[in-house]
Amino acid sequence: MVFTLVWHGIVAALCSSKASSRYRLCALVVIKITSNFCWRSWRPFMSDSHCSRRSCTTIAAFVLAAAALIGTAEAEITTVGDVSPTYPSDDPEPPDPWEFGAELFVGETGAGEITINGGSIVSGSFASIGEKATAIGTAFVTGEGSKWESSDVRWVGNEGKGTLHIRDGGSVTNSHARIGVTSTSDGTAFVTGAGSTWENSHEFAVGFEGAGTLVISEGGLVTNNRHGRLGARASGLGTVSVTGPGSSWLLAPHGGETGIFAQLDVGESGTGILNITNEGLVSRR
Repeated sequence: MVFTLVWHGIVAALCSSKASSRYRLCALVVIKITSNFCWRSWRPFMSDSHCSRRSCTTIAAFVLAAAALIGTAEAEITTVGDVSPTYPSDDPEPPDPWEFGAELFVGETGAGEITINGGSIVSGSFASIGEKATAIGTAFVTGEGSKWESSDVRWVGNEGKGTLHIRDGGSVTNSHARIGVTSTSDGTAFVTGAGSTWENSHEFAVGFEGAGTLVISEGGLVTNNRHGRLGARASGLGTVSVTGPGSSWLLAPHGGETGIFAQLDVGESGTGILNITNEGLVSRR
């Protein structure tokens, strides 16, 4: 029984570091499982009248609350594998916000992953996910208030494979961005859920010279100034899907300057595919 409670506590602690809706689901599961156990093994110490679902559920709720305290103490920024620089999670007080400086590579030559959640903030200048041809980079920006801010450019799949997930209210900002930068690259980005945003203060290219895919769904929002490009160069293959009510890709004139119009090229010199379905929106703002 003690082992069971400890195990449930560990599960709840892991769940508590995720989005609140997932935490509530885990809470229901843990309480349901625990309530199915009876304290008959403690019969020498308790009467049958105490052996009830109510007592078991109360204990489960207590364990869950304690696990939640454990979960909230966990670092909300994590880096795994080939990430440079590496987040100093072993520090007595890991920085949050974390300013990485001039460059951040998620998957520089090998496999690397970064997760930003729970309202944490990562900021710096240049960022690349899947830098070299041998690299596989993955990034998650999850939850309301979670931010990844780059004052310079952002590559998703520079020469290698890169994947960016922005969901559940997370946000990413940068100057301009390219998904699928060079001819060997494979880049994919998902912007999912109301409040999830990717803001580009300059141009935005999907499939610049390589293969690039962008999916905006469930109310996600992507914005950029001046120029949107799908299949920018001859070798580029860019695919954008905007699907579902509230899901939007909005383009604006650069800096609001008069006479510099927002422009969207679908198949600029390469191949471009734009899918707008189920009340999705692509428009100038």
